[in-house]
Amino acid sequence: MPNKLAEFYEHHLPFNSDTIMFHAQSEVTTVGEFHARVVQTAGWLRREGIAPADVVAVWMTNRIEWLVFLFAISRVGATLAAVNTRYKSNDVEHILSKSGARMLIMEKDFKGIDFLDILADVDFAKTSNLKSISVFSETATSFAVSGISVSRFALREEDHQRGVEDAYDPKMPSILFVTSGTTKAPKLVAHCADSLYYNATKVIESQDYNESTKLLAALPLCGVFCLMGVLTNMRAGGQTVLMSTFDGELAAQLLLKHRITHLYGSEELYQRIADHLPVGANLDFAKFYGIASFNASLRIVGPSLLAKGFPLGSLYGSSEILAYVASFYDDPDIEVRLTPGGYPIAGPEFEMRIRDVGSKNLLPAMESGALEVRSPANFMGYFNDPEATRSAFTEDGFFKTGDMAQITPDGALIYEGRIGDSYRLAGYLINSAEIEDVINSIEGVRESHFVVVRHKERNYAVAYVCLQQASRLTAEEIRLKLRHGLASYKVPQQIWIVDDFPMAHGTNGSKVQKEHLRAETLRRLNDH
Repeated sequence: MPNKLAEFYEHHLPFNSDTIMFHAQSEVTTVGEFHARVVQTAGWLRREGIAPADVVAVWMTNRIEWLVFLFAISRVGATLAAVNTRYKSNDVEHILSKSGARMLIMEKDFKGIDFLDILADVDFAKTSNLKSISVFSETATSFAVSGISVSRFALREEDHQRGVEDAYDPKMPSILFVTSGTTKAPKLVAHCADSLYYNATKVIESQDYNESTKLLAALPLCGVFCLMGVLTNMRAGGQTVLMSTFDGELAAQLLLKHRITHLYGSEELYQRIADHLPVGANLDFAKFYGIASFNASLRIVGPSLLAKGFPLGSLYGSSEILAYVASFYDDPDIEVRLTPGGYPIAGPEFEMRIRDVGSKNLLPAMESGALEVRSPANFMGYFNDPEATRSAFTEDGFFKTGDMAQITPDGALIYEGRIGDSYRLAGYLINSAEIEDVINSIEGVRESHFVVVRHKERNYAVAYVCLQQASRLTAEEIRLKLRHGLASYKVPQQIWIVDDFPMAHGTNGSKVQKEHLRAETLRRLNDH
């Protein structure tokens, strides 16, 4: 395990200092240039009063500076709190307050988003530890907000000498990832360099990373599904192409220009890239395009993407246990490759078990239940939240993922959905994914979501369905097809055709907000 976070790249310095590490817009950064910027920025942090055990919040789009700050903040013995650029004032306020951040580093604006305007709505009385705000801006910025100094980020030559010493503290988290917070206030997931380094090492071994790797970083760096790919590629010595924000047309161009070997994203991301690729585009350079499926069944869109040359493989992971911890990387069976889950990349060091949701007993292979995981890649805990941390782990150190899953006899993980998406109907425990898969297989259906609410002292099952553009399916036709293929208690009592679904856009992709669908269901039922 590393003595410091910088071991992700410093081992390349003696022999590959001039090797390109990053492409960002028109900027190219070598290993040596990156290290020099890290050292100088660490000196700036010290000049600004950042000390060991401090927390620095970073609220920026994908750019080289984001990664420079990650390593520079670690170099002074502090912790980076990652803030998603999609967040508004309430979430920013919560993160600054919960983390106890001493400094906020932010962009002034980006593509019509005025971050200073969002900041104006933050109640700084709740962020008492915050002492300074540094803004990336072309013009001079110096003023105060509620007594907090706001100034333009600017390095000095003498900062380099201040940053030479590496004061990384292994007891401190290197980074705080933010959970999506779709149902509760976001929690801060703390990871140290050890868990990040361990996960990266296993990804290198399992997903064919090396010095020739070309990774496209298309998701936000503040999320684990993008950042772990970048850190892994830094460790392997490959080149990473950074997108400031995702755009399907630009991503398709970069894919071909840089001959991207590795990429991670959702069904929607890959579909948007495919829509902009030239007809017959040759992707023979592509090695592994990992896909994390949270919404519509991957089996619907996956085959067409595979046919276009996308080497897709399903992934499993989360902020707490890190990305890509399980994967169907190169299984020759297309059905298997498109099944959410995978074989643990760490082998037996990744311990997992399934517990019955009702009885709490452990279950054998091929039984559905709550997934628990123990691994060297597990997080340290929820930062400044000991109660949430205690409730997240079992007494013997397994993390309670909150996911429903099965484990196959040969040790693969099959992800089925969140525990909140499992219901008991007519005395039987069912998972919404099972019903959704059947509905999605009906010709003319684009995507569906199944929820159950408590109404008039009984469970009431409902399916929301989006149709394909030319489809004229009716709810009754869908119900008739389901009656032919499902047990009667699994057939939804109501099927509602809708144009789209309420979405939560997080750092690791977009997820349907099922709690909003449940609320909408109760509203509709109560109106009748």
